[in-house]
Amino acid sequence: MQRAINLTLSTALYYKASSSSLDELARKTDNAEIGYDAFVSFHYSFRDEMLKLVPVSSGEREGYTEEERRIIENGGMIERKANESEEIPAGRYLFEQLPFIPSEKDLARIILPYARTADGSFYIRLFKENMLECIAQLLFPSA
Repeated sequence: MQRAINLTLSTALYYKASSSSLDELARKTDNAEIGYDAFVSFHYSFRDEMLKLVPVSSGEREGYTEEERRIIENGGMIERKANESEEIPAGRYLFEQLPFIPSEKDLARIILPYARTADGSFYIRLFKENMLECIAQLLFPSA
């Protein structure tokens, strides 16, 4: 059962480049400070009747500073920092927040209902929401 909604990101989310896998970022998220934010982008394709996932890029950032929070709360936009070379671009997405952080080996099974074309891409975002909770979000670009 899909619980996805349509989401529009009005501004891009910027990150420092990382070479970490989803599983590595999930381990980092467990011990990170509140506000830690990371993502991995994947390309998917069907090969020999199986869904194949290939990681394309990843990034991470620490939580927002007090000044950045104030700007966001007042409707402003945070500019890209010099060391932030990765992004989840602004745009429209099919979005689902998962009740758990999946392992990379289980990810193909989880995204299968969303793989509507022979190949495509998506982002999985990990976010440390509070001291006890880390969340995972799936973002599939849509037209």
